[in-house]
Amino acid sequence: MKTNIFYLLVLLLFPLLTWGQLPNEALYREYRLNLADSNKLKFEFHNTNYFRNTEYFNQTEEGRTLFGNHLHPQLSYQEGSTVKVLGGLWLRQDFGGKQPFTQVIPTFTVKLQKELSKGTFSALFGSLEGGMSHQLLEPIYDINRAIISPIEYGLQAKYINKSHWFDGWLNWEKFIEPGDPFKEKLSGGVNYRYTKGNTSKITAYSQTLIFHEAGQIDTDTITPFQILINQAFGLRFEHGDKNHWLYYGELSGLLFNDVTFSGLFPYKNGQGVLAQLGAAFKGNHFALNYWSGSNYIAPRGTSIYQSVSTVDSVNYQSKRQLVFLRLINNFPVFNTSVQASFRFEPFIDLNTRRIDYSGSVYLVFAVDKVFKSNSK
Repeated sequence: MKTNIFYLLVLLLFPLLTWGQLPNEALYREYRLNLADSNKLKFEFHNTNYFRNTEYFNQTEEGRTLFGNHLHPQLSYQEGSTVKVLGGLWLRQDFGGKQPFTQVIPTFTVKLQKELSKGTFSALFGSLEGGMSHQLLEPIYDINRAIISPIEYGLQAKYINKSHWFDGWLNWEKFIEPGDPFKEKLSGGVNYRYTKGNTSKITAYSQTLIFHEAGQIDTDTITPFQILINQAFGLRFEHGDKNHWLYYGELSGLLFNDVTFSGLFPYKNGQGVLAQLGAAFKGNHFALNYWSGSNYIAPRGTSIYQSVSTVDSVNYQSKRQLVFLRLINNFPVFNTSVQASFRFEPFIDLNTRRIDYSGSVYLVFAVDKVFKSNSK
């Protein structure tokens, strides 16, 4: 019966896919520098409205519903064409919550950008272009973090041109004072890819995310010192373009390594394989993903791929095999600046033969207004 419902939902939802972009672009953030904005004071406002429902009843990840919005008002000033300073507040409101806002975080960013002969280099200090903007694979980076913790603070360097895309960053997650009863936490990563071709493209990429938890001035004597590393190496092939039929295939190998022998997990090494076949028409994606993991753990990754459980810490599944169906559609609402993103993602656990699914809706709105222009 459940299998029949699954196929019925696929048939009903597929005709809704009529316009779109690449799957996660609606959730990217970038603090842009433009020559026309030189020496201008601006008000910038970014708003993400989200509804994400994971109808999971398995023993690996608990199902939950996230429903609310993010509000991010900022003031920005751009000095010439190379320096931009932004400051504001990021607010998260979960509908039905006990408080008006679940989180209120001050943000401040200094961004330096330089146009080089062969590409664009930028460096950020403060609030980063983080979250989904790092463009990491789901087993390494959890899409839920785009809702619950998209603000990252630290350092970031980026380099982009036609063939190369590089993002390196340090995210200082928890700061400690002398005598604090908890350890400091930080994570850092590098994502690099090289693309060659036009109508037919091949992309090779390497991704690394390191999680570190330690400290010398805290009083926590229970939590072990940790350095956990997740890596991915992959190839992606595409043929076509986003305005017509686009076909793509992708294969990635992923690694987990607990280099500190923390003793938190039964094994200090793990691995996984992620494969994808898909087609898109005018940016509307229909894809199948296959995941096979063996003792794979990722402290910042999507829980459903991992051997550890968020349902019961005793429930450890050494081998994981999943097949996902992806239906993703991003489009401008009524040809306005409001971007909508719809996702429907059922999957089957090949070990248990259980089918679960998730559905998400995002509405993203951004605006900026010039307050003052200084002429020189």
